[in-house]
Amino acid sequence: MEKLIKDKTKQNIVRIAFMVAMVIFMVYPVISYTAPNQKLDKSVKLDGEWTVTINDSVHENVVLTDTVFQMCNKGDVVIYERALPNGTQVENPVLRFYSVHSAVQIFVDGRRIYSYGLPDYTAGNLLGYGDHIVPLPNVYAGKPLKIVLYVSEDNAFDGQSEILISNNKDYLQNDIATKRYALAISLFLIVFGIIIMCLSLFMLIKAQNFTQTFCIAMFSFLIGCWTLCNRDLIHIFTSNLKVKVYMEYLSFYFVPIPFTFYFKDRMKEKDMSKVAKIYFNVLLTMEILFFVVACVMQFTNILHFPAFLSGVHILMGMALILIFMLSYIDIKNKKTHRNSVTIGFVIAALACVYELLSYNLGKYFIGFADNTFSSTFCFAVLIIVISMLVDFGMSITHNLYKDAEQKILFQLAYMDELTGLANRRRCEELMNEYKQSETTYAVISLDMNFLKKVNDTLGHEKGDEMIKRFADTLTDVFCLHGTVGRMGGDEFLVLMPDSTAKEAQSLLAEFEAAMQRKNSQNPLIKLSAAYGMAMSYEADVSLDVHAAYRLADDRMYENKRKSKLGRTD
Repeated sequence: MEKLIKDKTKQNIVRIAFMVAMVIFMVYPVISYTAPNQKLDKSVKLDGEWTVTINDSVHENVVLTDTVFQMCNKGDVVIYERALPNGTQVENPVLRFYSVHSAVQIFVDGRRIYSYGLPDYTAGNLLGYGDHIVPLPNVYAGKPLKIVLYVSEDNAFDGQSEILISNNKDYLQNDIATKRYALAISLFLIVFGIIIMCLSLFMLIKAQNFTQTFCIAMFSFLIGCWTLCNRDLIHIFTSNLKVKVYMEYLSFYFVPIPFTFYFKDRMKEKDMSKVAKIYFNVLLTMEILFFVVACVMQFTNILHFPAFLSGVHILMGMALILIFMLSYIDIKNKKTHRNSVTIGFVIAALACVYELLSYNLGKYFIGFADNTFSSTFCFAVLIIVISMLVDFGMSITHNLYKDAEQKILFQLAYMDELTGLANRRRCEELMNEYKQSETTYAVISLDMNFLKKVNDTLGHEKGDEMIKRFADTLTDVFCLHGTVGRMGGDEFLVLMPDSTAKEAQSLLAEFEAAMQRKNSQNPLIKLSAAYGMAMSYEADVSLDVHAAYRLADDRMYENKRKSKLGRTD
């Protein structure tokens, strides 16, 4: 058993090492390729000298990245105005402007050059948020710039990130370079999630328990998608802000479900407290209901996704409580095989607490640096995913140990040590089980010939070899049709459920032929046996398997007498 466990443990270590190697293999090229090149960064920042009008309130000489406004709500109109810079102009100029849940119009020298989201704003639909890349006139120096925002959601924003004039050819590479770590990790989480989800689904179809693996993969995929949107990297793949906003909210609102469901098997453990089980069921139910309600309200246009943001934060806080609760139970019950995952989850949970506090304090009380919030939670999620994989691997090892232990105990209790057949105790248990059924069965009693003679003349080692050869022959013929057991010494038993007398007689004839083949291979130790067969309906007491066994035993001894072999063994 120890060798089995060591081998399996080594396999799990290899799997974890493979996962780490895969992380490095996927992450390193992205980081290396997107290393920042300062020579390409020729963006011009339009940070100061702004006139900002919020409804009827006018603010002069505003530095955008240092200013926190009043929280803008649905129906507010925000206008940014200033002159475009004089001096050296950027080649192939584009204006980079970030908006949050707002329709946008941009004017240069009184002429509208860009419009986004006005029809959706008028219809009351959800508007996206993110960067707008707006081509500027080739000659823009000194011309007045005006940006108008029509806010579509409550608590949308209370400031503005920096507005840039960039080279159209270089801005994308510069953007990727500055966010290369988040890009590498998010792409890894997505690709890893897709691959493992597909493999897990395949294994689930094969009726194997890979639910936990599927939860890990889905959690990884959803956080990877959310990170692409939150860090404004989705524009590498699409410039459609609606795709971004739906992808971000759907992944963010659904992610608590696979994360919590991952612990479902833990709830079945005997030492799990009732409080934890109730809390788990309530939390999972709330997460599913929350996601369904949020989707229904969004797609019926009654309430939009942003209105439910506080709700998902509460659910995430409750999920963190579940992690700490399970960690406490593991420590209390001294489950040392989960130490690594407990540490990983606690570290990631603390990081999540920091993220939630930073976001809510920044949004509603302090304000964000540069008026934007870029989450670093993907790094904590990488810890969680690795911790989940370690937990899954350790759980497999732990279960293998228990299964191997139970298998050995079963073998000691119910298996004949010499032949590997069912022993007398197991045969007795099976016969007791047959009493409870109404099936028709056959009972065959067998007694080897010449065992004593072989023991006396060739030694007990050859006698044991004879017993094993006899047992192997029995197994080859009868194993697919019933249970083969050794009652002790030279006595054997075959129990054949759902069999007829004709089938039993046919197999006995096949057994005789098999012994002849064995004897031709080894003429020194010849196999032969006396046997008797009885059907269940022949017993004195209907369906009494013990009575049928006695009848088969009597017929076996009658067979011995008729063959005139006597008791020479």
